[in-house]
Amino acid sequence: MIVAGATLERPPGRKYVEALRFAELTFPSSRPKRATLQRWRKSLPAELEVALVAPRATRISALGAFRFDEELEKNIAWLVGALSATDAHLVIPTGTELSTSTRDRERFAAWLARIPRRPDRHVIWAPTGIWESELARPFAEELGVICAFDPLEDDVPAGPIGYARLQALGGRQRFGEGLLSEVLDALDEADHEKTYVAIQSERSFREAKMLQLLAGASSEDEDDEDDEDLDEDLDEDRDEDDEDESDEEGDLDDEDDLDDGGDFEDDEDDEEEDDD
Repeated sequence: MIVAGATLERPPGRKYVEALRFAELTFPSSRPKRATLQRWRKSLPAELEVALVAPRATRISALGAFRFDEELEKNIAWLVGALSATDAHLVIPTGTELSTSTRDRERFAAWLARIPRRPDRHVIWAPTGIWESELARPFAEELGVICAFDPLEDDVPAGPIGYARLQALGGRQRFGEGLLSEVLDALDEADHEKTYVAIQSERSFREAKMLQLLAGASSEDEDDEDDEDLDEDLDEDRDEDDEDESDEEGDLDDEDDLDDGGDFEDDEDDEEEDDD
């Protein structure tokens, strides 16, 4: 089963959750209080799965990557609370700050030990930098985490759960039907029980919807009526793509597609609430 979603900087709203059942959530500039996150989680369908990307401040201290100081301890505590409040999976991105040295491996393992594990929470490591797949995947297995991959660039790893991340970088600024079909072809070979696909681009909501539709059309139990619905939905997406990109109704960051409340900052009432 393929579960597609967009990478968002604020929680999804009504239109999003009506179309998709997965979202990868980042907090690039703020860390909401636990009570705020709990209220948001309760407002969403129970079947919506969320993956929370560990913010940089929870991974890197003034001393360096995964090196503990008082501030990092505080930020890790926030992360643990946020995971509990949102009932989320965890995505840990790393770049050049994490080398392949024994010392860095030990620091990363020690940091991971601070994250409570449970059977229904997936912990995903998304390495870049010098971590090639032949080094990263055995280390991920040793740590007991899932190694993220790009299905258009990497061999798809085996295992019951897969976690793919598609990012619009360089000459690859968008994911049309052709590229998304290539993604599905690559994922079909892995035969995961479930594969999460998080798309980060200016049109990530539309692209995730298209991928989910294409994945549904490829299942064995699709009938002719479902195929006709798929064709109509894809035609609609193609028509929207042809519109002026400055049109707010066609923009993927449409407020209605994301947080119905507009802002996702802490409410004033939260200032006096306990974060424990």
